[in-house]
Amino acid sequence: MILVLETNGGLLHLFSSAAEIESELEVIDVENHEYEICDDTGQRFVAEIIIPITMFGAGRFHLKQNGIPDKAVVASFLSRTRSLNRCCDGIKSLEDLWRLHNV
Repeated sequence: MILVLETNGGLLHLFSSAAEIESELEVIDVENHEYEICDDTGQRFVAEIIIPITMFGAGRFHLKQNGIPDKAVVASFLSRTRSLNRCCDGIKSLEDLWRLHNV
């Protein structure tokens, strides 16, 4: 599971894969650093723009790992989350996510 935290507002979105994120998020928002991304092990990801936005195209990005996994990253995401906006993998509430990670 991959956690995507909106930096402005504290909404948390859960995705089952990087490919799902790459198809759902808008490149302009990624360029504007509107998200922080990690998986459920605490592995951070950065979005790398592979096709820039142009007048005729929305652009594309892909995720790449950044650093080493750290469970404290998951705890940080959860502590800054105001609400769960998108669920996956049976997680239906923020409380479910807290219980799953025991952080």
